[in-house]
Order: sequence, then C-alpha cells, then structure tokens
Amino acid sequence: MKSYKALAGIPHLPRLFLWSMLARLNVSMLPIGLTLVLVGWSDSYVAAGVLGGALTAGQALVGPARGRAADRGAVRKLLVLTGIGYLVGLGALVTMTRTVPGGGWPIAVLVALLTGMSTVPISQVSRAVWPKIVPGELGRTLFTLEATGSEVVQTTGPLLTSLLVTTLDPGYAVIACGVVAFVGALAFAAALGSAGIRGGAERTAAEPEAETGTAAGTGADVGTEGDTATSASAVTTASAPEPEERRTLFALPKFTLAIVVTLVMMAALFSVNLSLVAWARDSHQSGLSGVLVACWTIGSVVGGFGMGALRKDVPHSARFAAMAAGMALLAVLLPPVTETAPVWLVLVVLFLGGTAIAPSMAGNFAQVSGAVPQERRAEAFGWLATAGTGGAALSMPVTGVLLETSGPATSVAVGAALALCATVLSYIGSKRAERNDGLVSAGA
Repeated sequence: MKSYKALAGIPHLPRLFLWSMLARLNVSMLPIGLTLVLVGWSDSYVAAGVLGGALTAGQALVGPARGRAADRGAVRKLLVLTGIGYLVGLGALVTMTRTVPGGGWPIAVLVALLTGMSTVPISQVSRAVWPKIVPGELGRTLFTLEATGSEVVQTTGPLLTSLLVTTLDPGYAVIACGVVAFVGALAFAAALGSAGIRGGAERTAAEPEAETGTAAGTGADVGTEGDTATSASAVTTASAPEPEERRTLFALPKFTLAIVVTLVMMAALFSVNLSLVAWARDSHQSGLSGVLVACWTIGSVVGGFGMGALRKDVPHSARFAAMAAGMALLAVLLPPVTETAPVWLVLVVLFLGGTAIAPSMAGNFAQVSGAVPQERRAEAFGWLATAGTGGAALSMPVTGVLLETSGPATSVAVGAALALCATVLSYIGSKRAERNDGLVSAGA
C-alpha cells in the first residue's frame, strides 16, 4: 500500500488520473447500448457486429496518427475536436435508427466508421503522460492501478447503460455516451493544461533528465513474461539513438509482440462482451446484460488490485492462460451447450474469469512503455489502441455471425481459443527475451 500512497503524493497526478478515468466512462457504456439499438433496428446480430466493427475500425485507422499529433504537442486541441466529432457521430447514428428502415442499415457503415475515427484518445494520451510525471520505481504500480481503474469504469458503465435502457431507451444510453465523452475530453484537456503538459515529448520537473528515452526511466522495465523482469536487449534498443529520425517502432521486437498480443486479447474480450448482451436479450432480460458485464469487470478490479499489491510478479503467459480458462468455462454454461444455466452460476464464473483481465492488460501497458523511446510513447500507445480496436473490429462481425448460426457458447469458445493464442505468443516471447539476455550476459 505504500506505493499507492506515494502515487497520491505526486503533483498533478491525482487530478489527471481521476479525469482520465471518468473520461473513459463512455467506452464501457457504449457497447451494450449501441448493440441493443442496432439489433432492435436491423433485427440482426450480423448487422450489429458489422456496424460495431466499423466504429472500432475507425478508431484503429487513426490511432497512430493521433498519437504522433499528441507527441508534437497538439494534445489538448486533439481532445476537444474529437470530443465534438464523437458526440455528433453518435447522435447521427441514433437519428438514423429512428428515421431509416432497418433494411437500410448498410448505409450507416460510413457514419459508424467516421464516428470511430472521432473517438476521444484519452487512454493513449494518459498512458504517454504517466511516465513523465511518475518516478521510475512507481511506474509498474501506476500502470497496474490504471488497468484496475479502467476496470472500475468498465464496471460502472454497463450498469449505467442498463439503468438507462430499462428506464428510458437504448438510444438515450448512446446519446449519453457522446455527452460523457465530450465533457470528459474538455475536463482532461483542462487538467493537462493546469499541469503544464502539452505533448508527449515534453517533460515536467518531476522527471529527471537522465531518464529520458530509456526503458529504465519509465519504471516499466518489462520482459514479455513479467513486469519486473527487465530485458537487457529491450533496454538497449529503447535507449539507443535511432539511425533514422522516424524509424518504425515495429523494428523493436518487444513492442511488436505486445501489439500482436493486444490485438488477439481484445478480439477475445469483445467476443465475450457481445455474446453476453445477446444472451441477455434473447432471454428477454436486456437489463441483465449490464449486470453480467459488470460482474466480469468487478472480477478484473479485484485481480488488478491483488496484482498491484503482490511483490512477486506473475508471468504474462500465466495471466493469459487464466483468462482463457475462464472463457472456456463460461462457454460451457451458455446455449446451445447449456440451455438454462442458473444466472448466479454464470455470474460466479464471470467474476472468477475476470480476475485475469486487468493483470494481463497492465503487463501490456508496461511492456509498450518500456520498449520505446520516451518522445514516441504517445505514438506507441496509439498503435496499442489501434491493435485493441483492430482486434475488436475483426472480432465483432465474426461474433455476430456465430451468434446467429451457432449461439453464444460457440462465440465465447472462439474467444477462449484466442486467449489461448495470446498465452502461447507470450510464452514464446518470454523465452526469446531470456535467450537474448543470456547472449548479452555472455558477451559481457
């Protein structure tokens, strides 16, 4: 707990952290509300998956470009403009569902794509800011706390959406997402201004000059297999001068692996989210969808806090393996494998399986931060956002097809298989890092 108290004493960090969390609330509110709106409009999970995939594809397309813009110092302007665009885009989608016949849903694909391109980049901006104001020793704790805080938001959002769906209408829930995104963008931009932060390349007085551009300076020296297992080769790569002014980040093996693992992991997670909404709706209990998703994320919160308090690190591959096991068990409880599983049992499995989510995400956040030069962290987290949204964009249409043809058990089972793939990739990467470290030690 001492590390958490130390974080609370860092100037500007508590306010920035609070607003960064609140500004993300719309992200957890949107999937349930938008899915219910789109399925109610088109009467098709395939249509909902395609439109949801188009929205997330829009996020993926602009992630790196927005990261580079933030690195150049345009971060506050970027937040305000995207907040406006996102609110307008969601409003246009809801208007189309009220005025255009359901069979015309394909014309909404372009609107969804443009709306996704306007998503407020709170996550990638904040993750690029943290290493600049946090001393190196606390970096791992902060990334774990951020992943856990994100899960708190992920818990609250679905419950708020369920409340709006049951008391008003799914369309109002979607509009509320746009309003929350707009207000959150303005507030976080103001907090950045108060802290004197403009872009990713700038540094506050809290950060020592000697730490610039090194993995050690981020406090997130991570090998693929553990947050505290520093890879000598990765540190050397991240801190060495680049032969070209804008050398591609994908020349860094640890960064590339983290991006691939993120894509696979988010594809798995989104397959479960959409499946839970479909199961609740088909059971004529649409309001239950928020409770199901919230229970899953509550488990993630507990797992995240537990991981942050542990002194002994847990290998990344073990975290992904636990996530895959939880998804596989959930698949057994859903139709058509089990037609009438007790809701309480599904909730228990969701909670237990969720405990691996935040620790898995935290490991990837720290790995990306430690693998790239400081002045390019916003770009790096832009690629991370692209990988996450790209995985979701690929997963949602496939999940929609599986839901209509085979049922939620199959779509969740596919998610479990993807989580298993992330486990294998993480394990292979850890062994490669150990081998490289051994070669470096032998050469010394």
